[in-house]
Amino acid sequence: MEKLEPAGLKPVFFSLLGATFITASSAIAAPTALLVEVAWPALSITACQAERCTTLTPPGDMLDAMRDGYDQFSVDDLTLDGTTEIILTHRTEGSVNACTRVYRYDEALGTLHPLGDSSRQLCNYVIAHGHVISRYRSGAMWQEDIYEIKNNDLVLAYSDSCVGCDTIKRTRYQDDARTGTLLVTNNLDHRLRKPVSTTVLSKKAVLYREPRIDQPTRMYLISGDEVVLTDATSDDDTYWYRIRYTTAKGKPIEGWLRCDDTTLCDDERPQ
Repeated sequence: MEKLEPAGLKPVFFSLLGATFITASSAIAAPTALLVEVAWPALSITACQAERCTTLTPPGDMLDAMRDGYDQFSVDDLTLDGTTEIILTHRTEGSVNACTRVYRYDEALGTLHPLGDSSRQLCNYVIAHGHVISRYRSGAMWQEDIYEIKNNDLVLAYSDSCVGCDTIKRTRYQDDARTGTLLVTNNLDHRLRKPVSTTVLSKKAVLYREPRIDQPTRMYLISGDEVVLTDATSDDDTYWYRIRYTTAKGKPIEGWLRCDDTTLCDDERPQ
């Protein structure tokens, strides 16, 4: 067995059915080792610091996850703080998605707890540019959930829908609450996806409360006005954009606009 113990790094010992693997994370004064032994239905987790070891009680949802098929164990430092987390992965035959449940060891409390929002899973995740990106297929579309790393936890920043399409719908979050949507350009790198804007073409383009021709407001835009697109939909006869327009005084105005009133309908419509 090859030992991966870079000098001065904290080792994490990981045992599966008698086969022990050693990985490493950042240097600390008193290294902590996690020993995980799986012999279903038994699960034993021990945390050792210096010469003192503590047996940890696996959280109930960890045992439930194992029963639900999350039976592939690994470790990874998702929070980039030098402490590895325990990763339980579930792979469904014929699916492109490999989804995980993540558990972090809290040395102060001596317990394991789920990392991030337990209602969301990380699927086919990668760590890039200080973010954790969960990329998965939902129906016919690819989705990306982009997490920021804050206080040794994962915080959802935004979710991009229809990745790979001409236009991507981005839903933004703050404190786990949805704060709005935005249409952005397609790019493999989420950081390079830019807001989509267009120019009003009609001399008088009415704004609508809802994407329905019977829901007009008294507001309108004029030819040459620049707007940012925040959403899109269509009905039998009309393609609609939800737009944000900023007045000369800096006041934001939002509403629905017919695509026919913009320069976008002169080009090929987004897929």
